[in-house]
Amino acid sequence: MRVSELMRPETNGWNDELVRATFLAFEANSILNIRMGENNPRDVWCWDLTRDGNYSVKSAYGALSKGSGCQEEQSDYSREEWLWKRLWKVPVLPRIKVFFWQLCNDAIATRNNIARRIPGTMDGCPICGYDVESGIHIVRECSWVRSVWSGLGVDVLSGVGFDRIRDWIEALMRDKGMAEWVELMTGCWAIWEMRNKVVFDGVRWSVEDVFAPG
Repeated sequence: MRVSELMRPETNGWNDELVRATFLAFEANSILNIRMGENNPRDVWCWDLTRDGNYSVKSAYGALSKGSGCQEEQSDYSREEWLWKRLWKVPVLPRIKVFFWQLCNDAIATRNNIARRIPGTMDGCPICGYDVESGIHIVRECSWVRSVWSGLGVDVLSGVGFDRIRDWIEALMRDKGMAEWVELMTGCWAIWEMRNKVVFDGVRWSVEDVFAPG
């Protein structure tokens, strides 16, 4: 999705309904608070590796040859490119795609992420109470969450342990079809929604309620 698709051309402003339907509430509010410029200049291509924004062979060569891990970096980029292309094609609600993209980038508000920014904040899992609540913990490793996947017949524990959630998803979903992608993404979304009810509403964790309507 492009930024232009979230705007109303006739008013040069945001399409409020579409923004709120696509993003989480706090994200939508942040976007809608961004003021549009009165002028509407045309977009131009800019090269990020030079000060003036113009492409140069020297800057491109320097970026490609920088460091001894160039091939590994290119390999990581190819893997991530495959993941993003696949993610955005999955037929689920836009807000689920955005959430899953944030999850893959370790950008959701887990207690571990909050504790890294606010020293002294509790980082333990609010569901099992045993381990640090990271992204991969809350959707894969938490003992309570495993029962959800078990009920769906999804083996999320196949393979070795993973430090990055993107590595786990790639290993789990590389050869899977769209139906399996829908199941994984909606499952992660439902688990996160239930987790938030536990944290903010004082609801008791229930496997049956994870996929309950509303």
